[in-house]
Amino acid sequence: MIEKAITFIEQHNMICKHDIVAAGVSGGADSLSLLFVLLEYRKKVPFELVVVHVNHGIREDAGRDVDFVREICHKENLPFYLREADVAKIAKEQSLSEEEAGRKVRYEIFEEALDWYQNQEQRIRKEAENRFQKKEVGSESEKGKRKVAVAHHQGDSAETLLFHLFRGTGIYGMSGILPVNGNIIRPLLTCSRKEIEEYLMKIGQRWC
Repeated sequence: MIEKAITFIEQHNMICKHDIVAAGVSGGADSLSLLFVLLEYRKKVPFELVVVHVNHGIREDAGRDVDFVREICHKENLPFYLREADVAKIAKEQSLSEEEAGRKVRYEIFEEALDWYQNQEQRIRKEAENRFQKKEVGSESEKGKRKVAVAHHQGDSAETLLFHLFRGTGIYGMSGILPVNGNIIRPLLTCSRKEIEEYLMKIGQRWC
């Protein structure tokens, strides 16, 4: 599965050297596999990676998911960005379904996380400059783009395509979920749920 996902990343030029990637990790099988794919690809292409976890405030046991993802980030020495959001309240206030509200909130938080990470990096760089009285490390040309990685897989794409067909759609809707849409990337789009779970079981990694 890892090799398949990495090939897909390269085919669609999803991640380039020096990019900053915010990965949405809920603790479920799909998002954990996404994280491990990104960690593996980072061995080939150097890029910055920050893990984003959103507690939607819907499930009572959501706190356990937070601790689970935080522990993995600590183990892998990854920056961890946590935000809590009352999705049910937001959905009611904005006349959205909870699914729509959750999606909207998540993407807003991804951008917040990228801002937070870049500010942290700038602060660390500035402190290093002051300490060693050197010019800023890295030129503008070395700074990559901001990306958001989400864990949609093959089944999600098929489900979206069917939804579009039943609803009635034009040519655009026939494509299902896009591998790259603006700064959003989906490395697992050619992987099935079965492949994802088999991979995690193979490496002995539990999921929420």
